[in-house]
Amino acid sequence: MLECYKNFQQLIDNNKNLMITHKEFKDMLDNDDIKVCKFGFNFRKRTVSWKQFEQWQDATYNYDKFK
Repeated sequence: MLECYKNFQQLIDNNKNLMITHKEFKDMLDNDDIKVCKFGFNFRKRTVSWKQFEQWQDATYNYDKFK
């Protein structure tokens, strides 16, 4: 997961002025226009609750437990 984080951070750093919607971003990931991490199709279609998102903000959270 750390590698994914680094790749996303690089994407952000290289495109600071890019303005797209969440849907456009997901479509780009789903169509492999953006290759940040290798997630399976079913994994990419999952939704994340706000509580889950907040847990991910915690550096001690074990990302491998998310299924």
